[in-house]
Amino acid sequence: MLFHVVCPGINGEIGKGHDFTIFCNGKIFVVAVCPASSPDDQVTLTLARYNTAILRNDRKAEREIEGEVEDMIAEGGWRTFAHLAPAISSAKSPPDLHSDFNPETFYFRLVLARGRVELVQKSPPPPRRPFRLAISDASNLPRYSARDISVLEKFPGVGYIAKVSANWQDACCKIAKTI
Repeated sequence: MLFHVVCPGINGEIGKGHDFTIFCNGKIFVVAVCPASSPDDQVTLTLARYNTAILRNDRKAEREIEGEVEDMIAEGGWRTFAHLAPAISSAKSPPDLHSDFNPETFYFRLVLARGRVELVQKSPPPPRRPFRLAISDASNLPRYSARDISVLEKFPGVGYIAKVSANWQDACCKIAKTI
């Protein structure tokens, strides 16, 4: 099983831990890597080295340690990922833009248990307030719900360009991934 880690350590705080975001077969896994109570814990030691690399602005060491964390996540989570995000048999577009913007997301914490690295599922964070874009009624722009826009085809790139359909009219739509 292959998975892709995107923006490792992007959410975190020195001494508190880091969240690693993993995209796997159309699903998102957010894995919290936090120091344990034992200073000799493998996860805690790796996280301490990672924090030191960040403080020293040592990008090479950061990438190497991120690779180690990715390996720990893969070791502890590959069965979970395989179960929750089975392989996609064909390149099928999501039914609508809302589904594409909001893929199913699972939250875990990386822990050392019985000498092995494991993932423990945790509750998702509370929902955020929805984003509302104020558009003047005088603009004469058509308005559609993301749920009413069907994704017909995707053309990969940075983010991607999608052929979409709204009210039975085909159009192109640029989607920039920010996760």
